[in-house]
Amino acid sequence: MAERTTLAAVIAVLGVFIILFGLGYIQLPGPGGGGGGGGTTTTTSPLAQATLRITAKDVQGNVLTQAPIYVDGQLRGSGTVTVQVQPYTQHTVRFGDVPGYYTPPEQRFEPWPGQTIEIVGVYYSQQVPATYLLTVYVQECNRENLCNPYPNVDVRLDDGQKGRTGVDGKVVFRVTPGRYVVTVTLANGWTQQQTVDIWQDTQTTVTIRTSGLSIIGISDTSLLALAVFLAVVLAALFWRRRR
Repeated sequence: MAERTTLAAVIAVLGVFIILFGLGYIQLPGPGGGGGGGGTTTTTSPLAQATLRITAKDVQGNVLTQAPIYVDGQLRGSGTVTVQVQPYTQHTVRFGDVPGYYTPPEQRFEPWPGQTIEIVGVYYSQQVPATYLLTVYVQECNRENLCNPYPNVDVRLDDGQKGRTGVDGKVVFRVTPGRYVVTVTLANGWTQQQTVDIWQDTQTTVTIRTSGLSIIGISDTSLLALAVFLAVVLAALFWRRRR
């Protein structure tokens, strides 16, 4: 009896450890991290930081080196920058004004631990007759057609612009009149495309259909509590079967 109880407890603890590791609350030392010195630098955050790769380009795809790039209100460089930020926190990327060009809209999003996000803003010359704002709204809908905003999703246009949906499921691009292909890519690599014609400020909705229960809108704390509960239940079931 005591051995079965101990084994069940070990399984529960191991399950919780794996869950904490997957969520980034527990990090193992990197190569060379032990011993008397020369190890890798560790972060003070309990969660792995996210990486933002931000680039300002013109319509030809060239890096606009004079374009200021701000992250959370701080100037981090011009043209192209790479910044590490805290996960599960809303961050704002803003492109500064460049004479003779229209400025791309700012973007707000909440990255996940260890995630790399690529943001590309395209500066259109003010010599073009007009530009409009294209708002891409990504939502997730289940079989009962219950829908929620889909945050932290990669969204790309075929003119080279790249963005990430915020907690409201939206990302905004500045474009010229014409037809655009919107490509949405989920974290697992699954993609969905949609074509939209622009002749005025426009919002287009991309709907992701799911066959089961969605976790959209569940915080990491709630997910962690659910995972711990499931680990305890599995341990109890295992112990009962062994009786």
